[in-house]
Amino acid sequence: IYLVGESTAHGEPYAPKINVAKIAALMLGGRTHGKSLETVPLAKPGSNAEEQYWRLFKELTLRPPKEGIVFLYVGINETTPEPKPSALQRLAAQSLLISRASYWVNNGKGRRSLDYENRLAKLLTLARRHHLPVIISTLAGNIRGFRPAASPRVRSDPTTSQTYAVARREESLGHTQAAAKIYAALLSLAGPDPGLLHPLAVHYLKSNRLADARALFVASHDTGTTLRPTREQNQAIRRMAARHGAALTDTKALFESASPAALPGNDLFRDAHHPNLRGYLLVAGGLARQMSRMLNIPILSPNLSEADLRTRLGYTSEDERSSAFKSFIWFCGEANIHADKEEALRMARRYLELGERTTGRPAPLYRLILALVAGNHATISRLLAHEETLLQDTEALRFVAGHREWTTWLVRRAGLSAPLEARAQRILDHAGEG
Repeated sequence: IYLVGESTAHGEPYAPKINVAKIAALMLGGRTHGKSLETVPLAKPGSNAEEQYWRLFKELTLRPPKEGIVFLYVGINETTPEPKPSALQRLAAQSLLISRASYWVNNGKGRRSLDYENRLAKLLTLARRHHLPVIISTLAGNIRGFRPAASPRVRSDPTTSQTYAVARREESLGHTQAAAKIYAALLSLAGPDPGLLHPLAVHYLKSNRLADARALFVASHDTGTTLRPTREQNQAIRRMAARHGAALTDTKALFESASPAALPGNDLFRDAHHPNLRGYLLVAGGLARQMSRMLNIPILSPNLSEADLRTRLGYTSEDERSSAFKSFIWFCGEANIHADKEEALRMARRYLELGERTTGRPAPLYRLILALVAGNHATISRLLAHEETLLQDTEALRFVAGHREWTTWLVRRAGLSAPLEARAQRILDHAGEG
C-alpha cells in the first residue's frame, strides 16, 4: 500500500506505529493471496499534492517495482481556493524537466503553477503510468467541534472589532441569543467570515435549526482558511476519481454517517482535521472495503476496536503520552497565530495534562512553552526558578532542539525581564547542544 498524503495519511498524532494503511492491513488479515500486505509510507506532515507527487515519483522510479495499490488522502494543506492554471501552465506540467524545475523554484514559497485538481491529476496519472490501481479518499474535517478564528479584516477594522469583542463577551456570559444576533449583524457588515459563521452555526444547532446550522458550518469551512476541506476540494476528488478510473472511498460521508446531525465533531477528531482512533478506524474501513473488492479478498476483522489497535500494533503508554504532546503542540501553534486563542489554549492544556497523566510523569518544559504562548508571566517566572528541573525534561528538550526558531521566537516576544530571558535562552541553548 503506497500511502500518499499529508499528516492525516501519515497517522498524526499516532504515527509512526498507527496509520490508515496499517489499520486496513489488519482488517484484511495482513495478507493477500499468499503475499504479505506492507505499507510504503510516503505521506509527510505539512506536505501538499505536488510534494507527494515527487515523493511517489522517486519511489516508483528509483526502487524496484512492487505489486500494490496507491492510497491518496491529500489536500488538507491545500484548502485555499486557487485560480485555474493557464493552458501553458498545464502544458508545461507535462514536461518532467520543466515541472521539476518549477517545483524547485516554487515549493515552500506559497506559489504553485497548478491548482489542486490538476495536482491530483498528476498523481493519478503517475500511478497509472506504473500500472498501479489507485484508491482516492474524500477529505473529512472537524466541522462542528473546532472553532475557527475571525479573520484579521474583522479584528483590524475599528467598528467590526469592537462589535466582535461585544459578541465574544456576551457569549462568555452565556447570553447566546444576544451573541447570535450580534454575529448575524456582523456578517451583514463584514461578509462571510469563518469566525462569525461558526459561532452562529453552533447557536442554530443548539436551537435545533439543523438546516441553517449545516449551511453555516459548510460556508465557514468553504472559505478555505480553517484547515478543513472545502466542498470544492471534495468535488474535485470525485471528478478526478471518475476521470482517471480510480476507486473512491467517501471518507467524508463515512464521518457524516457516524456523527450527530451529520456534522463531525470532537467525537471523531483530535483537532481541526486529525482524526482520533475512532475516526482513523472509519478511514481505514473505507480503504479496506475498496481493497477487498479490488483484490477479491475478505475482510477478516471488520470490527476492530481502539483497544485492538493498541494491542496489535504495539501502541504503549509511552506512545500515548507522545501523541498527547503532539496534540498539545498543535494547539499551541493554533493559539500562537490566532487572536482568539482561549479555546486553543484550553485544548492545549487538556492534552498536556493528558500526556502527564498517562505515565504519571510531569512535563515542566512543555508547561513553560504553554505559559510562553499564553503570555503568563507569573507561571514563566515560577518555572524558570527551577532551571535544573527543566533541563532534566529530556523528552521536551528533544522537541525544543528540533524547533529552535519557534521556541526562541516565543521567548523573545514574551516581554520577559533580561535575567528571565537569559535563563530561558540557556535552556534553549542546552537543548540545541544536546
